[in-house]
Amino acid sequence: MKKIIKNARKTAEKIISVIVRIILLISYFIVITPFGLLIVLFKDYLKLKTPPGWETGNNSHSTEGFLKKQ
Repeated sequence: MKKIIKNARKTAEKIISVIVRIILLISYFIVITPFGLLIVLFKDYLKLKTPPGWETGNNSHSTEGFLKKQ
């Protein structure tokens, strides 16, 4: 009787380890992959979508006092 219980536990542990891996794989493809794809699709890393021209800088130097010091 004890052998049957030990064999059943070993079999159950193997089945559980397979089920856990399947659940983790499915959750990865449901949660993480779409999030990463959305980031890649909507993030402009090279800033190619910004219009050409001058970059706006820090406006702290555009005060009247700074202009008088020149």
